[in-house]
Amino acid sequence: KTIAAPIAGAFAASELFNSYVNGATALDRLSQSLGMDIERLQEWQGAARSAGVDAEEVGNIFRDMNDYITDATRFDSGPLKEIAAQLGISLTDVNGAARNSEAVLLDLADAFQTVGAQEATGYGMQLSFDPGMIALLQQGRDALEELFREQRELGIYTKQDAEIAKTFNRELGDLWQSMKAGSAIVLRMIVPAMTKMIDWIERGVKFMREHEKFVEMFFVGIATAISAFALPALARLAKATLTNPFTVLIAGITALILVLEDLYVWMNG
Repeated sequence: KTIAAPIAGAFAASELFNSYVNGATALDRLSQSLGMDIERLQEWQGAARSAGVDAEEVGNIFRDMNDYITDATRFDSGPLKEIAAQLGISLTDVNGAARNSEAVLLDLADAFQTVGAQEATGYGMQLSFDPGMIALLQQGRDALEELFREQRELGIYTKQDAEIAKTFNRELGDLWQSMKAGSAIVLRMIVPAMTKMIDWIERGVKFMREHEKFVEMFFVGIATAISAFALPALARLAKATLTNPFTVLIAGITALILVLEDLYVWMNG
């Protein structure tokens, strides 16, 4: 029980640490790929969750919008080109540059609220939007901004968290690289010696195969010498030890200690 608590605490701390670093890193990558602030992206994700939509759909819809806007403004093609023209939504700014996907989405939200549920759903399906995201956009820009304000206070990560996680991952990568470099230095010294040892073993085995009869005779000779001289000497030593009164006394004390130890363990469960 006393050991389980620290282990559980350490595990929980480790999970919290990993969640912080991995969560901030993943959100930072997504926000950069979408061209959004990490705080604003969390507001969209929170609004989507409040409407019962998976937060991952936010990334999907923004990626799709980036593709649609690029197709419409660069290649004069894609489903958004006709829909935007039908709804009176401009895909370029006053300088002729493509507008960002969030600005276009908010314009779509206002248009979806105006044209009605059936037409809005049709437009959304043509753009491959998730049904939940279509329903979220149908609430209109003002309702979305209100949801964003509510979610702003619940945001977990900031740009500072993303920078901290990025620095940690970079330093961790440098640490692993340093450890690999250090192990390479050690192995550079050890591997050649191991290679020589393996070579010696291979030569020894090869020699034994080539001179199998002589090797067999050698080991038979050693076995004979052990049987003739070493074993009788060990037997005499054992006999002398067993007849020594001090040996018997020490053995008895040792046995008594073991018995008392077992009794103590049994009494304490």
